[in-house]
Amino acid sequence: YAFYAIIIKEVRIMSFKGFNQFQFDFILENMRIRTVDAKRERFKNPFPRHMHPFYELHYIIKGKGTLVLDDEQYELSAGHLFFTAPKVYHAQLTDIEDNMEEYHFAFEILQNDKVKIGKIGKFFKQTDFYICKDTCNIKSLFEEIERETNLQQIGFSSVVCAFLQTILLKTARNYFQERNETANKNSLEERRQLVLDEAFLYSYKDVTLQSLSDFLYLDVRQIQR
Repeated sequence: YAFYAIIIKEVRIMSFKGFNQFQFDFILENMRIRTVDAKRERFKNPFPRHMHPFYELHYIIKGKGTLVLDDEQYELSAGHLFFTAPKVYHAQLTDIEDNMEEYHFAFEILQNDKVKIGKIGKFFKQTDFYICKDTCNIKSLFEEIERETNLQQIGFSSVVCAFLQTILLKTARNYFQERNETANKNSLEERRQLVLDEAFLYSYKDVTLQSLSDFLYLDVRQIQR
């Protein structure tokens, strides 16, 4: 208890009004998701190394900081999204002059082992940690959840579940888009390398910088490099 009392003093927590009065449950690709917590936080001081028995999703709204995970450090700034699985130790160091602020969403995955999960489910179940720059506008979804839980208009719980489901879906989408871009880039580099190899193996007498430039759709300076 003393440890968590210290943490509470170090972080200014702004829980979404009413969010923790309810337990939100929804289905995502045959997985039952149960919410634990959601809040907006501003870090005035470092958040010490810790872990939880549930999944955590962090979205940096503004400010700067550093995520420490084992022996690795990752710079954090507005638009960064990171995800940690249960029992993964991590710490968050805030910039003293530009305090980091984030949306935080904690949840449990209640899965029946007999039920087959899909691609998104496998991403969450098989990934201990993931960090990226969000390209799917997840911030707006957190803003909508904050608004809905504060107003608590009729049907708000259904709307919140829909937004939370979309946040998890778009987190996975960030991951798969990034993987596809890397794969496409590697594939392009491999094709270009093959062209260069063939040029010097079979056309070395006639090859020129300009001919390679035209064939690879790169400028001459890039060919020189």
